[in-house]
Order: sequence, then C-alpha cells, then structure tokens
Amino acid sequence: MRTLRFVFPLALTLAGFAACGGGDLVTTDAPGTGGLVGTGGAVVGTGGAVVGTGGAGLGAAPAGGDGGVGGGEGGAPPEPSSCDRHVHILLQKSGAVFESPAVEDNWWDAISAALTEDGGLVEEFRSEIELSISVYSKHEGADSCPVGAQVSAPIDAGDLQDTLDDEADAFHDLAPTPVDAPVVDAVEQATELLADEGAGYIVLFASGIPDSCETSNNQCTATEVFTAVNAAHDAGIETRLVYLTSGSFVNGYPEGVANAGVGEGVADIGCPGFDYSDQPGNAPFAQPENTAAVKQALADILTDIAACD
Repeated sequence: MRTLRFVFPLALTLAGFAACGGGDLVTTDAPGTGGLVGTGGAVVGTGGAVVGTGGAGLGAAPAGGDGGVGGGEGGAPPEPSSCDRHVHILLQKSGAVFESPAVEDNWWDAISAALTEDGGLVEEFRSEIELSISVYSKHEGADSCPVGAQVSAPIDAGDLQDTLDDEADAFHDLAPTPVDAPVVDAVEQATELLADEGAGYIVLFASGIPDSCETSNNQCTATEVFTAVNAAHDAGIETRLVYLTSGSFVNGYPEGVANAGVGEGVADIGCPGFDYSDQPGNAPFAQPENTAAVKQALADILTDIAACD
C-alpha cells in the first residue's frame, strides 16, 4: 500500500492565511474541490480494492486538498463456483430402449449419437462437467447384477462410442433372452461411486416399469426406486431423470423419481413401502417426444448442472 503524503506549497499556505484574515489554519471536513481524483495505480483487478476518491480538503475553503488515491492494486480472480459438477449417467440397456419408439429408430441409438457424435455432448461439456457413465441391465445367466460397462471420467467420445457399440452387440447376442433394467441397484451403485466425490448428480435414463436385481415387471418396484433416489439425495447427490416412453408405464413413477431426486415430496402411487407426502413436489423431468429430441433434453439438464442453478 502506498504511503500518502500531504504537501502544502508556500503559496497555498499564504493564501489560506489571507482568506482567514491572517487567522489560524482552518481544517474542514468537506471533500477538497481543488485536487483531481487520482487515477493512478495498477489496473483494478476483479475483486480488487475499491477505487479511492478525493481526500478530505485541508485548508480553508475553497482551497482544495490533495487528489484522491488512485486505483487499487489488482485483486485475485473470482473464485470458481463451489458446486460439484460430477455427473454420472445411468444408461438403461433393455428391450424397452432398443425397441422403442421403433426398432429402426430407437432410444439407444439416439442417446449414443447425442453423446459421441462430432460436436456431441461429451465434447461440448468436457471442460464444464466431470462426466462418467454406467450401462445397467440384468438377464438370466449373468454372473452379477447390474451388469454393463462403466466408463470413468474423463470420457473420450470415440472410446465411449466403441463401448456403447459393444454393449449394443451384447444385447442383440442375448436374443431371445429377455434383458431387463434394475434401476434400483443401478442408482445404489452410482450413489456409492459419487459418494467418493462428496457430492454430484445422477442423470438417470429410465423407461417403462422399473426392475431390481430381485424383481422384474412389478409396478411397485417403483417405491424401491424412490427409496434409492431419496437415499442418494440424503447423501448430497441429486438425481435428474430422462424418462423414455415405451409400451408400459407406471402412473406417477417419473414424477416420483424427479421429486425424490431433489428432496421434494412424492405423491402416493398406491404401493406400500414408501413415506409419501400430502404435499408432493413438482420437480421437472425430461421426457423427449421422439429420438430427435433426446440430445436437446440431455443438453438442457447438463447445462443446468454446469450453471450450478
């Protein structure tokens, strides 16, 4: 910090005495008008000291005091946002995703393209979000559940494309064995992964009637999903839902997942085993109308997370 020195030229001192009839030096609290506001100093940095203004005038009015202090030294750059941008995508691999809305125009292909194509979302959000992905499924004869590839951050779009192609081949190789989607266990697994980061987000792709590793095609498994998503929220992890329409559904299921994901109340869907709320929330979730809308739906979610809203 510079030391300020007040200089009283002889002429100014004599003028002060003359104006006062030769009396004592008069000190005034009013800002001086004679001195220019200082403009010196380094360029003010973001967060730097407030630029000084004119100093208090010394000597009888209208004689002015020294000019104000110049600009403060440059401050440190603004601190980055404190929010966590660890995002784990859970991608459902099941018949509902490969066969809807149509076999030749399905959700899986649309999601894969949205993430990995030139100018895709992996590339777009590389510098803003730490992104990882798990594919989840279950089928008869599998050694574990959920089963599917896991791609850690940072993701390379080309490598991810190869992985998703391999997962698609594995799905088709299982035909005619049914392949289901254990949402409950996938959310629990993602919660454990993100717990190591301290916080984060799950972006859940889900469709139809949810399964677990123990049950399939049971509508009330939805309450187990609510419980898993709610536990993730209690651990500091929010869940955002992309709900993919298919031939089967559970009334209130996507709404319940969206609300539980942000800690809001869940409306009663008629299944026991969950603490429903008399005042359910109204949390949004994405529900693309067709495969062409998938990329924008996911981009909106990632944009919101990247902005820390």
